[in-house]
Amino acid sequence: MSNNQSKSFRSMSRRSFLRNSAMAAAGGLALAAGAKISAPRIARAADIAGSKFTVLWMKGSVAPAADLELKMMQDWAAANQVELTVENVALNEWAAKLATLAEIGGGADLIHLYTQHVGVNTPVLSDVTALKKEIGDKFGGWVHGPDSVSTVGDKAVAIPTYVYGQYWHYRKDLFAEVGADAWPSTWEELHTVGKALKEKGTPIGYTLGPAVTDGATHNYSLLWSFGGKEFEEDGKTIALDSPETLACLEFFRDFYHDALNEEAFAWDELGNNQAYLSGQIAATNNANTIYLGLATNAPDLVDKTSLGGALEGPGGRYQYMSMQYWGIPTYSSNVEAATTFLKDAFYSEQFQKDVLIAGNGYNLPAHHGLDKDDSAWPTDPNLAAARGLADAARAPGYAGPFTTSVGQSMDKFLIINMFAAVAQGTEPKDAIKATVDEMNAILQSS
Repeated sequence: MSNNQSKSFRSMSRRSFLRNSAMAAAGGLALAAGAKISAPRIARAADIAGSKFTVLWMKGSVAPAADLELKMMQDWAAANQVELTVENVALNEWAAKLATLAEIGGGADLIHLYTQHVGVNTPVLSDVTALKKEIGDKFGGWVHGPDSVSTVGDKAVAIPTYVYGQYWHYRKDLFAEVGADAWPSTWEELHTVGKALKEKGTPIGYTLGPAVTDGATHNYSLLWSFGGKEFEEDGKTIALDSPETLACLEFFRDFYHDALNEEAFAWDELGNNQAYLSGQIAATNNANTIYLGLATNAPDLVDKTSLGGALEGPGGRYQYMSMQYWGIPTYSSNVEAATTFLKDAFYSEQFQKDVLIAGNGYNLPAHHGLDKDDSAWPTDPNLAAARGLADAARAPGYAGPFTTSVGQSMDKFLIINMFAAVAQGTEPKDAIKATVDEMNAILQSS
């Protein structure tokens, strides 16, 4: 295990937290001895035999899916006589790791990316237009959200991997105590219920810290639901300073004080998970990792927890969901192995189905190839929303295309910080102006 790996697995990120939950693999990146996990049959490509192949891999939060993915990589490498190195770092260190690789011009042949990483790293991502089309055609086309992020201009710079399903986890027992027998349909309804819950000491958990996934999930979803947007369709004209954004932040100011946990400014990816499991909050929006880990982490909450869908605002019902991609960096020393791995292993039909089943509503496919396959989707009624959920994913930068500038804006947490500033007392109009100024600075430097 490298120093980076050791550092990653010591850190208490959401991924390491959930890795230690039920069914976690034993030690680092190694599979438990004797684990019986299905994997696709891998054809051997003699032209890459003997080569070295390094993958910067983002280990997923649901152990069965992550184990299956690692096993598939190892089996593919063995079949092709490829010397495989898999490196993983903590999510909050991912951007810095990618920046280091770009600066030194080496260190990985295939890299995992979140949405903002695609934008920031576009200059060092290879053109994978033909490969993306070939894979997409095989699976009946790509889901719109991740497809739009991975395409820059007329070329593809990344290949969509997963859309991570987001669900409102809520304590149905606590909601019932304040007269709510079902999950609210609108933000206004959640405000009303949340006020009663906060008065009883269990507010709503809403991330306002620099969390790559959860912070974006809460704040982009609310902004879009009120009709707010960052850009016009040209992707260059900033549209954030609008009556819709102002109305959103004015709502949020009251929502925060009336209904939300007031300690969320320091929350990372794990903050809302811990707050829910410890009974500090009555609800939070998160990947279904909280739900899937309840039996191990908080057995008393299993029967008290239910999952709800996206909330509607004056502008509609929208949900930010983290999206993941594979990128072949321009500094890759083994493009052939990267291409072969993606075509023959990761995007094999069997692996795509197996990993969806293993994730149980967590890592949703970014293509339409399994839309009609009933056997691939969760049978738990609480996870019924998983099917079709990926189609609701909207890319940041709306209503314009996803650009490098949008990726940089995400990387600086500008939208999250705008909401956090209002919660801390900044007037909504001043928070909007400060964010627009920072967005302008990014545009001017691009």
